Amino acid sequence: ISGKANYESYALEHLGGQVHKYEELYFHYELMPYAHNMPELCNWADLAICRSGAMTIAEMAASGAVPIFLPLPTAANDHQNKNAKFLVDQGAALSFDQKDILIEERVLNALKQIIAEPDFLSKMRANLKPFANREAARQLAELILSSSRGDEVAVAIH
Repeated sequence: ISGKANYESYALEHLGGQVHKYEELYFHYELMPYAHNMPELCNWADLAICRSGAMTIAEMAASGAVPIFLPLPTAANDHQNKNAKFLVDQGAALSFDQKDILIEERVLNALKQIIAEPDFLSKMRANLKPFANREAARQLAELILSSSRGDEVAVAIH
């Protein structure tokens, strides 16, 4: 998922305008400008190369898709690097600095390691699992309601 603004330039710059050629060569490859069905895509994936914002981390943990983080370098207070580092330290993710001039090589080497050592991915998935809280919405709603001190509060759980 490249983002709408980057879709055409990515297809031209990185894929030589041959998006469909790559989709044919790599059975599980598809370049999309945007996606509304992130839960479905995350549940389908074994691995995701992604940013490391709070929602992305929650999606990865809930789905079990092991993240390779490329933290947004301009994120406020460097929070994406901090988020990524926490999961890397737990053995639940990998992270690379997008400003690193060798980033493509480093990510490719990580992918080669994951392919060569199937247990590597399953260990990371097991380390990621404790961070998935499928009851988080309910628990948050209960916390809000319990702290409302009798004030009328409406809470919607999705």
